[in-house]
Amino acid sequence: MLKTIVAGVDGREGGRDALALAGRLALLAGGELVAVRALPFDAYAGRGGGPQHSALADAEAQRQVEHDLAEAGLTARTRLIVDTSPARALHRMAEALDADVIVVGSTRHGAVGGVFAGDDAAATLHASSCAVAVAPRGLADEEWTPVSRIGVGLDASAEAHQALALAVALATDCGASLVVRTVVPAPIADADLTAPFSGYILARNIELGNLTAPGTVAFTIADTSAVKIGFGIPEYALRQLRLGQEFTIHLQDDPKEYKGRVTSIAAGADEKNRVFAIEVTVPNPKSYLKPGMIASLNLSGVQNAPVPSVPLSAVVANPAASGRYAVFVGTEQAGKWTAHLRDVTLGETHESDVAIGGLKPGEKVVVSGTADLKDGDLIQVLP
Repeated sequence: MLKTIVAGVDGREGGRDALALAGRLALLAGGELVAVRALPFDAYAGRGGGPQHSALADAEAQRQVEHDLAEAGLTARTRLIVDTSPARALHRMAEALDADVIVVGSTRHGAVGGVFAGDDAAATLHASSCAVAVAPRGLADEEWTPVSRIGVGLDASAEAHQALALAVALATDCGASLVVRTVVPAPIADADLTAPFSGYILARNIELGNLTAPGTVAFTIADTSAVKIGFGIPEYALRQLRLGQEFTIHLQDDPKEYKGRVTSIAAGADEKNRVFAIEVTVPNPKSYLKPGMIASLNLSGVQNAPVPSVPLSAVVANPAASGRYAVFVGTEQAGKWTAHLRDVTLGETHESDVAIGGLKPGEKVVVSGTADLKDGDLIQVLP
């Protein structure tokens, strides 16, 4: 009845259990047995010495597969396949061989004699081109006995119906009983929703009389006894900030001052505006501060270093550093001007200008024609 049976082996207990079940299936329903071992790396991707390393890895994997087959008393074709995902490797081999079934082992964390799919087995069950059989843990150590019962899990997926068809055919051939397992969601009676903390309801997603399902977000609740306010800080100010530093916060149309402390400083700048995100936590015992309000941060005591600014048209992507920016700086020698590419950091923008770090006041910068300009090109300086 079966043509090809693919068994996933890995040199461990689950792989030996898979071989034991695959051998039983071959005995019951015929079919050629193919033992597949996935190598979880690309041995040819390295530098010098890669092919030799690959040959050693292949030889060791082949030896392990042959050893497991000999221990199980089985004869099978062996296939080694390179893939970081064992499940994907088994899918690829099953499709190439037009296999009828893939056999995998249970996780070692399950009970002996039980079927409990681990990560690789669960991934193999999903989107397989053929039925997948999971061997009970410890099957390799049990004596071969006549099959009296075959179990199959059933849901609405195409994979489950493939498994059911195979299970029915096997049960018919060997005279075994068939046990079909499915999961039915338990009905949920009326229930009270209790918030894990006191707070304010920010969003209400259900109304009286609505039908809901498990996982439905009914309410969004916030504890506003202390609020976190996010700000974007330029690079010059970041160097003078520290965790725990106190600042004064102002709200629009509110003369009151609020004191808060820095509780988070981003490790990197935003790629678009080149500012660093910080969070200031402000006590809010009387709930004056509400989510969504606009606040400003007073950087008193933080010196704003003078930074040159240039038109945005002068800024180009730095071809030597991904994600960095540069400008062309003009230098004069023997009456001729030459453009030299210089890496810069971007600061605050104001209309069509942007603050630049990495330039000195008075240096000349190319502001037009930068798209076709290259480092070292001659340029003409206009008065």
